[in-house]
Amino acid sequence: MSDAPSPLRETVLRQCQAASPGSWSPGDYAAATGMSVEALYAPLNDLRLGGFVELTEWQQGKGQGYIITPLGQEVLENPTFLAQLRTAGATIPLDRVSATPSPTLPAGTRYARGEEVRYAWYYGSTAGATKALLAINILAFFVSFALAMRAQHPFLTFIFHGDSETLHKMGTLGAADLAKGEWWRIVSNCFLHYGLMHLALNMMSLYMVRKAEALWGAGRFLVLYLISGVCGSCIAIYVHPGSPDTGPVYLAGASGALWGVMASLAAWLVLNRSHLPPAEVRQWLQRISVVLLLNVFVSMLPRVSASAHFAGGVAGFLVATLLQITRYGPRPKRLLAGLQLALLPVLCILALYTAFENDPRLMRFKDFEQRKRDRPRAEEFRRDCEARVRPLVTSLDKLDERSTSLYLKAAAKRNLEQVEKIKNELAAFATQANDVKAWLDGAAPVEAGKPLQDASRKLIEAMTALAEARGNQFANDAGPEASNARKAWIVARLLWEAELAKSL
Repeated sequence: MSDAPSPLRETVLRQCQAASPGSWSPGDYAAATGMSVEALYAPLNDLRLGGFVELTEWQQGKGQGYIITPLGQEVLENPTFLAQLRTAGATIPLDRVSATPSPTLPAGTRYARGEEVRYAWYYGSTAGATKALLAINILAFFVSFALAMRAQHPFLTFIFHGDSETLHKMGTLGAADLAKGEWWRIVSNCFLHYGLMHLALNMMSLYMVRKAEALWGAGRFLVLYLISGVCGSCIAIYVHPGSPDTGPVYLAGASGALWGVMASLAAWLVLNRSHLPPAEVRQWLQRISVVLLLNVFVSMLPRVSASAHFAGGVAGFLVATLLQITRYGPRPKRLLAGLQLALLPVLCILALYTAFENDPRLMRFKDFEQRKRDRPRAEEFRRDCEARVRPLVTSLDKLDERSTSLYLKAAAKRNLEQVEKIKNELAAFATQANDVKAWLDGAAPVEAGKPLQDASRKLIEAMTALAEARGNQFANDAGPEASNARKAWIVARLLWEAELAKSL
């Protein structure tokens, strides 16, 4: 036999054999040899997951103990397996490795949980869930691309920014859609993206956090992804719904769900840190913190929904905590946590539904589609209204200036012909204004045009009153009445201009 030093796994296994039938303490061994105890964790995990050593009861002052199993004894006696243990970089014989924690440990114990945690951390694999989510997101992008090209939208515009109309048909989320009952968009928007860069960044992030699937398992990973996405969407649409006048904000992207997955990684490490090497836990928490900080910076950029990101992250942490209880807690707590887990997205959706019934910001979206259909008629009414009323405003400006200048002259110095002429022009203006008012009264604009109709009617009434007052001031010296009429006209004009601008 060679006198060369054995690899660490063989050394550890032989130490356990030497301590048999008692237990071997890695803490005592590290103290005696001057080795870092953390250097023993990886080989111990290999041996334990292979079924070659088992945990013993925790000993005060010594920590975790280990005993060799019959399979471990066989490895030391089998030249083929022993050669694999001695070879640097060799793997534990896969045909002898148990896919689950040691069956000799009672289920539900702290040690069985530790075995499961360490197996997931070191040997858990990304199965179908991450790949399925990647495929669904990428497929949705190519379908939206095909639809946009079929509708002859610009290629580069879609690649860089997407196409709002196409993506909305596929399922982006807006307040107006929820107002008319299309709640399925809360989920569908999590699989759509505005442009290739948006898709690439999110899919890269999803690939980078794929370890979450190995830690939680495929089913729990999907629960995390979907609940985080739903909660993020609900909060985002409540915080920034947009406006029925300028248009709703349309949400799309997997960012809220991904923030939830990232937060669940941190939660898993915190909740299971006692079963893992402290150095590895610290290193991974630092990595996750850096990624989260970078994402906080990204969340501050324009056209990025920070509320969806943060809400998804908070939801992911809550879901992770509840999943941990349903996984390892006592039965009553598991049932309660499972109920809370199911209620979390339901409560978010219910709260948003209630807001649409009571919050004035969201209630206004109920007739958004009607307003959208009515917009061409409202714009036509606005153009006709301005075309008829604006000339009156310009004309009265000039008449008011001329009549005021003439009135300010002493009565003896006034040219009677000019007085008579300005009075006739003011009377003609009043007749013209009344004709426009008759048109306004007979017009039937859509709901969106009624505020402008009312403001125009009040403006014409104020202009007519001013024209009559200016005409009368030459006959009975009614200067104060004309001054008051002019003030009322200025106010009505400002309100009309504001309503005209609002209707653009």
